[in-house]
Amino acid sequence: MSDAIVVKKQKSKNDKMKKRTPGVRECKVCGTRKGMMQKYHIGICRRCFKERATDLGWEKY
Repeated sequence: MSDAIVVKKQKSKNDKMKKRTPGVRECKVCGTRKGMMQKYHIGICRRCFKERATDLGWEKY
């Protein structure tokens, strides 16, 4: 008989976290992959959104 000891790997906080990668998402206007707004599925970055927010129907309060 073999006396092998099986050790379980401890789970860390990072195992539960969602992987955040830019992937193939890019801004429809300027083409950058940084600062993308995904909450409303607009498909543009935050800088382009700031320039065009009033044209899209958003109001600043």
